[in-house]
Amino acid sequence: MSRSKAGLGAGVVALMLALVQVASAAEPQPTKFNAADQAAAKAITLKLSDLGAGWKGGPTKPDLTSDTCPTKRSDLVLTGAARSQFQGSGVFVSSEANVLRTAAMVRTDWQRTVANPAFWACGKRELANAPGAKLVSLKKVAFPKMAGYSARYRVLYDYGKAGSPALVLIDLIMVGRGRSEITLMLSAPYADRAAADAAGRRLAAILVGRIKA
Repeated sequence: MSRSKAGLGAGVVALMLALVQVASAAEPQPTKFNAADQAAAKAITLKLSDLGAGWKGGPTKPDLTSDTCPTKRSDLVLTGAARSQFQGSGVFVSSEANVLRTAAMVRTDWQRTVANPAFWACGKRELANAPGAKLVSLKKVAFPKMAGYSARYRVLYDYGKAGSPALVLIDLIMVGRGRSEITLMLSAPYADRAAADAAGRRLAAILVGRIKA
């Protein structure tokens, strides 16, 4: 993926992190971490070697406390969680991986969040409040079926001034298989959307290939 010289800045990075929270927000979720599932979660987050030269970043602590758009998860036991994020010149990528106790819990979580229009309506309201940017759109866009569950939502923001738009896209790619959930986020200038599409597919395929749980 090409990296535009136009840096996205701290504001876009903050929005990326906020969008991750919208995607995974819930009431307090029970955790029963174990070594095997923690290792499985770490294995399906992005590595610097997945991105190539010119990137900085690495593993970060997953946020398990957000309640931006409350969704029931008190009956979904989290046994592994990991996160990583990277920034290049003008682009930002983040990945989160969760491992749940059972595959049925992954199915239930998907139905309550990704497949739930009310959840996305809440997310859209939250994202519309971003400072310094105008929310242009939030909508589901086509994405290859890579696992039991696959979906992509695209957020489009305008950071420009009147008569001089500066469009930035934020793609949220979600995949679920077995007991594993992956959230891949990618932000880039809208002018680079073709490259962002290709990068999203490539990186998601890499992460899906690492699922062991």
